[in-house]
Order: sequence, then structure tokens, then C-alpha cells
Amino acid sequence: RRKGSAELLQRLDGLDTQTPSAGDAPGLEQRDLDFDGLADIRIIESLPAGPNVPYRNWRYDRESGRFLAAPELDEVTSPVFDAQRREVRSDWRDGATRYGTDTFAWREGRLVPQGRVTREAGDSGKFTQRRYAWSAGGWVPEGQGRAKPR
Repeated sequence: RRKGSAELLQRLDGLDTQTPSAGDAPGLEQRDLDFDGLADIRIIESLPAGPNVPYRNWRYDRESGRFLAAPELDEVTSPVFDAQRREVRSDWRDGATRYGTDTFAWREGRLVPQGRVTREAGDSGKFTQRRYAWSAGGWVPEGQGRAKPR
């Protein structure tokens, strides 16, 4: 609804979530998800036992005056939005010994992977860190066929 109006403007469907209603995690947020200066919305889909929190996201479309689903952003777990760098960061964990950070940027209205850093604990207790770049639809070790920046 628009402020001062009882008329329904838009209903967001597909909200079959286990969104928390209390605690440290805000269930529903208004924030600029794509750095266009307009408030978008996101809602926690569920709170898993681990750190990889899934969200449902909608970007505000100025032309239609409505919020449009952002499925590419739904695929990014635990997103952090850095307006100064104009990037979206995902800190994730894949088991007890492997974790990493993926970075994304908005290019022509699409969320595009930029880089990945992984850290994995070895038997000796030391961590191995690896850097990757996105190229031809997948992650490749840095320096091996890295795509040219767009």
C-alpha cells in the first residue's frame, strides 16, 4: 500500500519461509541491494544451524513502481552489501575445515561473480588459501585463464 492509501499496490507471493520474528537477525529489511539509490527488500528465508543464511530478495523497479523478485541474489548466502565498493560479499562455510568469501558486482542489471577466496585447514593445522576468478561460467584459479574485467 502507498502511504495514506488503503488500496493494495502489490502482494509478494512465495513467502513460504521460516522467517524469525525475534532475536539478533532482522527478519525483514529495507536496504539498497543493487546500489541504485532505491530501497529494495529482503527477508530471511530460514535460520540454518550453520552460518550460510538464505534470503529472499526483491529489487524495486522504478519503471513499474513494484518490487521484482531477484532470484540471482537469492542464490547468494549471507550477503553483505558494500555500497562504497559497490559489491556484494558472501562469507560461507562448507564443512568444519573449509570456508571462503565470494564477491559479486552488479553489471547491466545482473549480479556477476567477481572473485572467490577459499581457506581450508590441512592435517598439519595450517590453512591453505586459494584465490579464484570467474571465467566462462565457473571459478578458475587466479592466473589461469582469468576473464578480462568488464
